[in-house]
Amino acid sequence: MKSTVQTEAQPVNGGRRQEFVSPEVNIFETADGYVLEAEMPGVAKEGLEITLEGNEITITGHRQPETEIGNTLFRESPQC
Repeated sequence: MKSTVQTEAQPVNGGRRQEFVSPEVNIFETADGYVLEAEMPGVAKEGLEITLEGNEITITGHRQPETEIGNTLFRESPQC
């Protein structure tokens, strides 16, 4: 699966632009209901928020900031 990084058009959190990821998902129908798979690296089960309104499901994942091990020399990924 792959994901798309998007940036909201409206400033949030004191003027900062908020970045979010829209992961691709797989949805399966089983005899018991539905199964939804989405890759959300860095998001623990406790950080998931799932809402269902009408026929629209929203999955929000909150990541905890990584613990710094030492002095950062180079970083490609944004900090949480």
